[in-house]
Amino acid sequence: MSDLLVVRHAQASMFADNYDQLSKLGIQQAKHLGAAWVAATLSLDAVYVGPRQRHLDTANVVREAYQSRGLSFPEITTTPELDEHQIDRATLKLLKEPSTAPDLAALIDEYRSLSTDDQERPRAFQRLFEAVADKWQQGGVLGDDVESWQDFRTRVLAAIHHIRKCEAKGRRVAVFTSVGPISIFFQTATQCSDSVALQTGWRIRNLSLSKFLYSGDR
Repeated sequence: MSDLLVVRHAQASMFADNYDQLSKLGIQQAKHLGAAWVAATLSLDAVYVGPRQRHLDTANVVREAYQSRGLSFPEITTTPELDEHQIDRATLKLLKEPSTAPDLAALIDEYRSLSTDDQERPRAFQRLFEAVADKWQQGGVLGDDVESWQDFRTRVLAAIHHIRKCEAKGRRVAVFTSVGPISIFFQTATQCSDSVALQTGWRIRNLSLSKFLYSGDR
């Protein structure tokens, strides 16, 4: 039996010009995780990260906590298949071209009506984001440049298979990725439906830790 510790990246820079970087709070979150793992003398046999900077930066902050105590930390392996889905791209595109999704017009108008300093703005964006994701998961076409749910699921499953194959019996593996791939890890473990997997993803907070056990194909 092996342990698989799947971590959602720490808080990124929402609404900044470059979202794909940790916020000040995100850096502190990652430091807390590193400190907790060091205090628990948690040894790792392998570390995998998705291809985004926020994935790598979260893992690197944790690694620094180990190195500051003279503890070993495995080489970080970047795995493109652990990338997030492209719903953010589709959502931003809809905000620029709302006429392409008339069924989401009310949510789009709600978000666009709020100023940047309105505390409701992030929640309005999340409501729109989830609606776009539901449309995507049910097969709605969001543009030729947006990966389909089935293609997304297939590539994350390939990453899961690769990790289980390479990190066999008695290993402890850490994975740093995003909400989307974590929902597929959850679906693989529980055999839940696509819709339940997607909806569960919205409850996965920044730097949350999901622990799975695996052995062979189980």
